[in-house]
Amino acid sequence: NNGTTTWTTDYYIKFSSGERMNAPEEIMMPYAVPPGTQVELEVTFTALQEDGTFRSNWTINSARDIPFAEFYFEYKFDLA
Repeated sequence: NNGTTTWTTDYYIKFSSGERMNAPEEIMMPYAVPPGTQVELEVTFTALQEDGTFRSNWTINSARDIPFAEFYFEYKFDLA
């Protein structure tokens, strides 16, 4: 959290576009995250069974459901 507001447990990350890969659509903050600290979240994805590069786009959302940051996960899968 490099902002000025504590992320409470009402803050969450939310899938926004791309491939969700069976991950939950929303994941709540597990504890309060004060400014200048970090949070570690565990997200389980199920890889698609086809070749390609896949991207899952996410936002961090406030308790008022306002997205204020974006990030993504990306992986390349090669069945060969």
